[in-house]
Amino acid sequence: MIKKPVLVLSALWVGTVACAFFAGRSIFPRTGDATGDSGGATKVTREQVRPSPSGNPHQAGESLIFDTLSPTTEVTPGNMLVALRSALSNPDPVQRLLQFGRALEGLDPQNVREALALIENQPRGRSQMQELNLLMYAWGSIDGPSALEYASNEMNGRMGRFSSVTAMSGWAASDPQAALEWTQSREDGDENGMILLGLVSGWATNDISGAAEYVATLPEGRERNRATGIIASGYLRDGASSAVNWIDSLPDGEFKSSAVSSLSRQWAQIDPEASASWIEQISIEGESSDAVIAIAATWAREDPAEAANWAVSLPSSDARDRGVAVAVNRWAAQDPNAAGDWLNGMPAEENLDPAVSAFAQRIVRDDPLAAISWAESIYDGELREKSLTEVGQSWFRQDPESAAAWAASSGLSQELQTAIVNPPPDDGGRDYRRGRGFFGGGAAFDGNR
Repeated sequence: MIKKPVLVLSALWVGTVACAFFAGRSIFPRTGDATGDSGGATKVTREQVRPSPSGNPHQAGESLIFDTLSPTTEVTPGNMLVALRSALSNPDPVQRLLQFGRALEGLDPQNVREALALIENQPRGRSQMQELNLLMYAWGSIDGPSALEYASNEMNGRMGRFSSVTAMSGWAASDPQAALEWTQSREDGDENGMILLGLVSGWATNDISGAAEYVATLPEGRERNRATGIIASGYLRDGASSAVNWIDSLPDGEFKSSAVSSLSRQWAQIDPEASASWIEQISIEGESSDAVIAIAATWAREDPAEAANWAVSLPSSDARDRGVAVAVNRWAAQDPNAAGDWLNGMPAEENLDPAVSAFAQRIVRDDPLAAISWAESIYDGELREKSLTEVGQSWFRQDPESAAAWAASSGLSQELQTAIVNPPPDDGGRDYRRGRGFFGGGAAFDGNR
């Protein structure tokens, strides 16, 4: 099987920011330490920040020396702005990024505002956003509090939030304890847990075991689950055996279950067979329950038939049934006829009800009558009625007259008939894990099930 070359980095894209910043260090090594002062930041208001005149990346009278610097020439606070302007004028995106990362080695609290002005004066777009966040990461690494204050108070909306994450990541990579103390001392909270994720992402860069121990102390919930994903990907970067050893070192409980799920999902992006083989060694109804779903969902993006065959081969469990359902759902989106043939070739059993429900939801837009037939074949009465209702609602959105006529003769309760002809707004796709399938696909029911 051909595997996609997926990089399993952080759950945050700030990992890319960090890598780009340090790319300049590895490709253009420094010959000595910067000579500029890196002490406390001078308080500067936004009004004091001035962009380059007329959008020109070079100030009058300055020589364009950066392009001629040898790879071993040191970038210092004194020549950082010249280096930065040269990087921003480079039309080659790869060289521009490398030059930019190298230029940031000369960043200090005294020249950071001028560097910000240069970036703010660039055309808006992806490059500007990437370079701004590189700068925020670098600023965070030398003066985290000032960088975070700037992102919070002087940047707007989404960009301010993302810049806070990257600044915190840079700070945590250089001084995790100081970054942690600052985070814990905040009185205004952490909206959406973004600062926490920046903390964990940066901390894990240089001290993954310390970051992992900290994440394990967090209260159960969405924020801890997301942070756990960062730790899992950090260990996986060091190799699958390193990640598995980390899992094995954890005590049984909810945190270990979350870690198993995070690792299996990310591992499956690289090697679904290996991830599946590992998860089979863990109790399906215990720590690996969510992991089975994650592997099936990830594997099915590449090879839904293999994912379905793997999931159906597992011991009987709710996780197994849901894993089959997500694989069939993905398969039906790619090749509904093949998915339908596979289902028809399986022994008729109640364990396949979730997969049949997902399949019916997938094909209803192209073949409503076939979808109805599949839904009617579901063994579990409650799930059958629910699937028929949802398939009927989808049909009603497409063809109210035909769907209403079917509902009236369906034998369903008056309550369900009313629900069918009064469908909620189409949400564009529903998650099988909530007992609902996805719309789409198309295949005919051959009556064998």
